[in-house]
Amino acid sequence: ADPIPSVEDVQDDFSIEVVKLGPWIRFAVDDLVLFTWMDAGSVGGEPFAMGRFGFRQMAPLVATYSDFLVETLEETE
Repeated sequence: ADPIPSVEDVQDDFSIEVVKLGPWIRFAVDDLVLFTWMDAGSVGGEPFAMGRFGFRQMAPLVATYSDFLVETLEETE
């Protein structure tokens, strides 16, 4: 189920976290992990590395973004 209510029912802000470490991506809303995914790369290509991100908003989503932060993560063994 979608953890974000419909536009009419929203009463507060949400915290969204997207973590990409190597080929692994994790997406969470208010600390609830919704999915993890491994980027196997596009047709015969390598997974995306640095310099790319995007948000896709589909109707009827109405969204504004604030406190946007991008940090570098270091892999640990």
